[in-house]
Amino acid sequence: TELANGAMKVYDFVSFIIYFLLCLPLIWFSPEKYKKPFLIASTTVATTVFVLLIWSVVRAGGGGALLADVGAVSGHEPAKGSALGWAFVAAVTANIGSIATHMWSQSDYTRYARKPGDQVLAQLVMVPLGTIVVACIGIVCTSCAATLYPQEEKLLWQPYAFLDAIREHEGTNSARAGVA
Repeated sequence: TELANGAMKVYDFVSFIIYFLLCLPLIWFSPEKYKKPFLIASTTVATTVFVLLIWSVVRAGGGGALLADVGAVSGHEPAKGSALGWAFVAAVTANIGSIATHMWSQSDYTRYARKPGDQVLAQLVMVPLGTIVVACIGIVCTSCAATLYPQEEKLLWQPYAFLDAIREHEGTNSARAGVA
């Protein structure tokens, strides 16, 4: 059954409610006590992202169809000239938008610094570098998904759509466990 004009399925909504209920007890803890859970979460997420990248590249036998011939997969010819320049500007703007929350929240992250200059490396290098790495991993995984699941109607840019396709098309217990 679909909700919100097909944008969400009932199991998506149930999963959201379960996730929300599991996170609800966190409001009783002060943010100062989040240091260890953030370390665990960031380690787990980073590991998961790299495992998904490695699995995708190995399973697709390389970088995937999108990297080999973007026009054939996407149905659009690659941009050239000034169109490429404006596409680049739009991409940079979109990426800055995706990290804007982190840029505005630096004071939350830096309050644990030993001295005022300790956060400079994170602000100038690690936040932009992390964004670039995550974007590149997303592009490669999407490209591999286009190779692995050509029957999908559209490119699988969203991680949850990609994981849903893995669960649906692989059909093995190990794939379901990996997605979980």
